[in-house]
Amino acid sequence: MTQYCRYCAYLCTGNGIWCDKQGCEIKEATAKSPNRCHDFAFCPMDAFAENEIGYRPRTQKKKQCDGQLKLADMEATSWGELILWYSRCGEGEVERGVIS
Repeated sequence: MTQYCRYCAYLCTGNGIWCDKQGCEIKEATAKSPNRCHDFAFCPMDAFAENEIGYRPRTQKKKQCDGQLKLADMEATSWGELILWYSRCGEGEVERGVIS
């Protein structure tokens, strides 16, 4: 999980932005950017109240492997066969990954 000061239990906001654990004032840009603070204590509420829902982790991106040849398949076929296959296929079939 990427940690931000804005989701830390030790961050106090009001007239300024204060880290209670480290005992120092920090800039707003620093509080809103990722960090590696060892004193980080996760709190799902946003200290700046910009996100009413609270912390939402990013969704995992799906790998786009549709129509790609596997390495094992490429080793089994020779490059000459692949070149012949490519020359016989139309461009639309190559883009869709249709192998005949």
